[in-house]
Amino acid sequence: STYPKHLALEEMEDKAPAQNSEALLSIFRKLKSMNEKPDRQLRASTFQSLVSELRGLEHEVLQQTITQMAEENKFLTWQALIQCGTPECGSAMFSILKTFDIDAIEVDAAVYALGMMLRPTGLLVKDILEIAQTKKSKPIMYSLSNVVR
Repeated sequence: STYPKHLALEEMEDKAPAQNSEALLSIFRKLKSMNEKPDRQLRASTFQSLVSELRGLEHEVLQQTITQMAEENKFLTWQALIQCGTPECGSAMFSILKTFDIDAIEVDAAVYALGMMLRPTGLLVKDILEIAQTKKSKPIMYSLSNVVR
């Protein structure tokens, strides 16, 4: 008997050498179609598969795929990226944030939250710096100073 695993961040030993987005998109579309069928156990395991697939992707492959996912279902994409927790998934969140209107309060809130992470990576610093170059609000500048420290 298998026990459900929690979605806590698990360290990926290695990213798969040959990667494409087909498996990720297949799982994503399967999960989207489950909205009509309320089988919660199957939905939870499929969501866990989606998050695991996200965690295994390299930055470039994830960046190429995330736009398509967000166009198909922005809410589900955000849910999966938040659960993912890898630096690559965080960077993918910034890619989506860059599509928002420059005055959107959601951008300030999301960047502020991401900027409060413990042990920020170089990728996070780079992403916040890119946002700060176009939007110089107090929450974004505070986040930038926090991650740089």
